[in-house]
Amino acid sequence: MSNALVEPADRERIVAPTDSVLVGLKRFVTREPAGALAAAIFVLIFALVILGPSLVAYDPVKIDLVSKFIPPGGGDHLFGTDQLGRDLLSRVLVGGRISLGVSLAALVIGVGIGSILGIVAGFLQHWSMQLLQRLMDGLMSLPALVLALSIATALGNSATNVLIAICIVMLPSIFRVIRGATIAVRYQDYVTAAHALGASDMRIMARHIVPNVVGTIVTVASIWIGNVIIIEASLGFLGLGAQPPQPSWGNMLSGEGRSYMVRAPWMAIVPGVAISLTVLASNMLGDSLRTFFDPKSRRVR
Repeated sequence: MSNALVEPADRERIVAPTDSVLVGLKRFVTREPAGALAAAIFVLIFALVILGPSLVAYDPVKIDLVSKFIPPGGGDHLFGTDQLGRDLLSRVLVGGRISLGVSLAALVIGVGIGSILGIVAGFLQHWSMQLLQRLMDGLMSLPALVLALSIATALGNSATNVLIAICIVMLPSIFRVIRGATIAVRYQDYVTAAHALGASDMRIMARHIVPNVVGTIVTVASIWIGNVIIIEASLGFLGLGAQPPQPSWGNMLSGEGRSYMVRAPWMAIVPGVAISLTVLASNMLGDSLRTFFDPKSRRVR
């Protein structure tokens, strides 16, 4: 097989057949130390959210009026308590399960559907795909938060409906980015050669298109993590996500978080810091992944 018929992804495997995930991780840590630190913070937050509630002694929804308004560090309550005596550490950990669970589920579903539609639309160039592109353009003309708010309000107050709203908001952006990357790959010589050899459209997309846009998919997904968390928290703040007494980061900021800002500011500060730290880590990770997968950035280094 001549070099002209070997796609870039195959060339990489031929040049470095022993390359592995561990080697790739080591390369990422070496080239992007800030991204590696952000990834470590992100993993730590997820570990605390998943394992933390089982290690905390307090029920996040149990009312204890004797212990209300205890400041952070007071007694056995590391982050203090709220106006009903509920432990804020327990609530922020359990609330993180809901907030991050909904956000990540929406991210996976939205990126998956958007990537599939983008690859198909970019490769087939059919009139129906042009119609789909016009639909996505129409959705992109609406502000993301306004669109999510409208969809969640129409569907009703629940975490599932927030997930659906976030997925719909993500689709246009994911679709356009992946469609553009697919079009760039579609006209490469190795794709033309595969067509000439009689390969089916499905085989070409699976074997030639997907391996060469997967880096773009990973990058755009990492960039969207922070946006998804903010949208979920915003909808929760407006009362459209998980309903009290079930905590989420968004609804902890709303209601009592606002009402007692002067008397007990930690009630808003604790979930606010959790959201800010998670979004900061995700944004740093997204920037690092975008640089890591960008061939131009590699050549500069």
